[in-house]
Amino acid sequence: MIPFQVELHCRDQQTLDLLCLPKSLTITLVRKLTVQFSRKAPNGDPAWKNNVFTGTAGEGAYWPAHDDDPTSATRKLNGEIPLQAKLQPSFSFPYTSVEVGPASTAYPRM
Repeated sequence: MIPFQVELHCRDQQTLDLLCLPKSLTITLVRKLTVQFSRKAPNGDPAWKNNVFTGTAGEGAYWPAHDDDPTSATRKLNGEIPLQAKLQPSFSFPYTSVEVGPASTAYPRM
């Protein structure tokens, strides 16, 4: 598990309340694999190209922090991202790299 905390600030209470709903915000751990290779350009020089593959490594669940004041212009959310046992850590070798990092979006999920 990776614990996290998100702090949201907004002067509009209704907007802040909507952003704090359980499915309004998505916290995702993203895995990005980059493979670099070369082939000959028309002039004979090597032309490098990157192939990038991304995927979801985990999605967080969150809840309101206990010390949160519902009348404040700030809300805090605590949460955790579960990890798979087979998840590889970030690494970089010549021509290949794997990066694992957070990404977030705020939108109504259907």
